[in-house]
Amino acid sequence: MNTIQKNLYQLLCEIDELCKSQDIQYFLAGGTALGVVRNHRFLPWDDDMDLYITRDNWAKLRDAVESGKVELPPNRELVYAENTPYYSNPIPRYVDTSTTAIYSSQMLPGRACGQHVEFLIMDPMPNEEQEKAEFLKNLRMYTELISPYFVVNKSLSIEDFREHAKEYKKLYAVAEKESLNAVLKDLDAKLHSCVESESKEMCMRWGIQTLIYQHADFGKSRPELFEGRMFPVGEHAEGILRDAYGDSWMYVPEVEDQVVHNALQDIEIPYEEYTKRYQPYVDKEKMLQSYRKNKNNSLSVFCLRREREKLAVEAQALIIRDTIKNELEEKLDDIRDNYNAKAYGAVRNIYRDYTQNQMNQYARKYNVYYNISDECMYYILMTAIQQGRYFEAQKYLNIRKQNEPLSEKLLEVQELIDYCRDLSIAIYDYDDVDRIKELLREAKSEWKELLDYGRAELWLNDRLAESELDWQQQKTRAEKWNQIYPEDGEVMAYLAESELKLGEKEKAEDLYNRAIHLTRNGIIWEKAKESVGLERIEEEYDLRK
Repeated sequence: MNTIQKNLYQLLCEIDELCKSQDIQYFLAGGTALGVVRNHRFLPWDDDMDLYITRDNWAKLRDAVESGKVELPPNRELVYAENTPYYSNPIPRYVDTSTTAIYSSQMLPGRACGQHVEFLIMDPMPNEEQEKAEFLKNLRMYTELISPYFVVNKSLSIEDFREHAKEYKKLYAVAEKESLNAVLKDLDAKLHSCVESESKEMCMRWGIQTLIYQHADFGKSRPELFEGRMFPVGEHAEGILRDAYGDSWMYVPEVEDQVVHNALQDIEIPYEEYTKRYQPYVDKEKMLQSYRKNKNNSLSVFCLRREREKLAVEAQALIIRDTIKNELEEKLDDIRDNYNAKAYGAVRNIYRDYTQNQMNQYARKYNVYYNISDECMYYILMTAIQQGRYFEAQKYLNIRKQNEPLSEKLLEVQELIDYCRDLSIAIYDYDDVDRIKELLREAKSEWKELLDYGRAELWLNDRLAESELDWQQQKTRAEKWNQIYPEDGEVMAYLAESELKLGEKEKAEDLYNRAIHLTRNGIIWEKAKESVGLERIEEEYDLRK
């Protein structure tokens, strides 16, 4: 842990003790839960901490503090919209006032500006689709109205945002005539009208991104080791992580994809030493009105900006779309030859212009479509699948489905992607031996040479092996798959484990060391640590120094 993480960990320990004393249930959330489930520690780059808590449990915590039933430690505050003027945030914070972590959106209230742990409040959702749509509409309006500093719901489509902005201005006019608190209170009542025990899904009250989870995934919580101490995660935390981070949740992102937060951080100086330098000179009410006026103006021009941005992306696509398509058609023989030779890196190089443009964030944001032939699409999909990246293939296929019906050949690829995903869920989310047995039996003959099939077969026999003969057979099996996929760290890790079980510790250490540098699968990294003491995650920490 770095110094920021050590302080956050201390705050978590305090919250844990407080919640235990009042029979309050919470769960580790976000990147905190991700680090715990993968490697039982902080993500190396993590500089904040999130907890899930249901609306009812949050009310118990808030009431216990407000009533004096529990006393917070020195230099601690529980900050939320109802007890802090100008704190325009639906997410409460447990704050260390002896430190500093100032975000631009919290400069005006000047209170929740120390190192903090955030409580992500979960509300039960209606089960009926029409009522669910109304719930999400109210949620978006609540989060938009409560925040004067920036446009919250930017991820909506242009058409949906136009309706959202119209409704916002209508409700804001009511708020100006009556009061903003009255409007927010009315929306809050609508959002908290479902009975938790009857709801199948829970929604996090955030707004920037609509995060919906299966209620059953939280359950009664389960303890997980986190930096040497047990803390609660959802009963089916892996399912929560899959909902939040996608099918590749078990993989540690490359450094350039690791998200850090932009805040003024100081672990040694109280935030008041900073805020007192500007707070006395700020007319907060006047500044708040300026923020709201600016936001109203931003809402008015937001769609125009988005439409202009969309036109620019479409214009670029119009210029290069046919060139990309024709170049791929001309190289189709090379694509086939490289694919059949398992030279998947070479195939990816041929597709580079296509992938960079089709998967560009703006092309995806505005559904700008780069049409290529079914055969060209087939090879980019199968290349991803052959490399154990079915989730990447699914992204390409989703774009295709949004723009045209899938051919019979591509429907077969979709079936294969679904199969690979089922394998992943059975292994990582449920540790389900019987389900993997069933899926391996169901596999079509042409699927049995795929990397994900091999990984599943090795996973199953790793779970079932007991005798020396079992491990010798597992070693033979792993050697076969390692010959087919010599650069796959996950396959190599199974070979390493079989060598270890057969008493070949030196070979196992060498294989594990190679394996953890061929994969970014955090579960494999943790297995190498448990089996032979190799700390791959430490290298990620070193990169942050």
